[in-house]
This record gives sequence, structure tokens and C-alpha cells, in this order.
Amino acid sequence: MLTASSEGDLETMKDLASRQPGLVRCEYNYTPPIHFAVWEGHAPVVSWLIEQGVDLSYRSYSFKDALLQLAREREYHDILQILEDAWRIESATTGWNCCRLLAAATTSALTNWSQEHRSWSTPATTRGDGPARGLLRETPATIDALRADGHRRIHSALERHHHELSSSLAIAGYLLGQGAEYNILLAATLTDRAAVNEFLAKDPQLANFQDGNGSRPTVAVAGALTSAGATTDGI
Repeated sequence: MLTASSEGDLETMKDLASRQPGLVRCEYNYTPPIHFAVWEGHAPVVSWLIEQGVDLSYRSYSFKDALLQLAREREYHDILQILEDAWRIESATTGWNCCRLLAAATTSALTNWSQEHRSWSTPATTRGDGPARGLLRETPATIDALRADGHRRIHSALERHHHELSSSLAIAGYLLGQGAEYNILLAATLTDRAAVNEFLAKDPQLANFQDGNGSRPTVAVAGALTSAGATTDGI
């Protein structure tokens, strides 16, 4: 899949995805197919991967270059337009309510806000998102619903390049309180060492657990500690 993406071989990519849809999010050294498609200037491949729901917020390892930046620096104007259009669509689907939610994201304010808007409902997009990424649709059947790219709502809440830490924790706490599944990846993301130890005591193989969004505990805890300014030596 990665080679086909780099070479612009869309037919091979479609064939592989028909047999294993998760391959559109596969990675080598934290680098997914969308990176290679943008880097090499394959506009049809970029369009198709976006249609499959890949993460537009991806940043390259280790320079943290955004997809828009990669396309702009290489003067791939067609790909730049595709990416900008995709971002506009995503921004339109999240809507102003997402901004209000994040602005209100303290434990008490978030609870009050959600109670006030409990009956609010708008159809989700093809990625599985609704307004405010559907965070307030708190039925057991939807709280852990997967988007096309494998993300749950709590994954989006904890993406710290999207939100301030206080907002991320408030939203994640709300989702967990509404029944979102707490697994070893989330425990690692939140540096909940006691929970991580408990998960591993029950099943040591969970050290290699991979959540629906492709993340693993070791990467999550390293990222959390780095964000907090702590050292990762000895982990």
C-alpha cells in the first residue's frame, strides 16, 4: 500500500483496500499512505484517500509538517486545493458548536452545556462526525462509534494538537462518564500507570495493543510525557 501510494498506483491501492480496508491507515515509521501521495504529487491518490476518511490532521515524523505544508512547499497546487477543500468541508461539519463546547470545557461548564443541549441532534457526516464531532450524542450505541478512519470520539478529544490540555481532559472525562470504553491505550495516553499495570497483569500481550485509530500504548505514553515536558528515558 505504501509503495503504491508513493508510485501513484491507485488501482493497486483500491484492490488492497477492498481486501483489507485498514491498509489506508497503515504506517511505516509513523508515515501513512497519504504522506507519500502528497509528497510525490499524486492528486488522484490524495483525493481517494481523503474519501476513505484518512486523518487530515496528520503531521510528518519527526518534523511535524502538515499535509498542506508539504503540498505548498512542493508547489503541488492541485493537491493544495484538494486538501483545502477537504478542510473546509470538515470545518463546516464540525460547526460553531464545537468552538462553544471547547470554550466551555471545564467540568462544571461542560456538564451544564451538555444538559442544556441534550436533545440537540444533527445527522453525522460520512466520517461519523456530527456537530462538535458528535460528542454530546451520549447513547451507549453511539458514544464509541467509529469514524471511517478508526477514531472514536474520545480519540479526537485527546488529540492535543487540536485542543488545549484542559479542554481535552474535560471532554475525555465527560465521554468516559457517559460510558466510553477505557482501554490500555487511553490509560497510557492519560499516564494512568495503575490502570496500565492492571491491564498488563491481566494480559501481558496488551503491551502491543493497537486501537482502532492505529495508536499503541508505548507511543501514547511517550507523547503524553513529552507534551508535559517530562523525560521518556527508561520507559
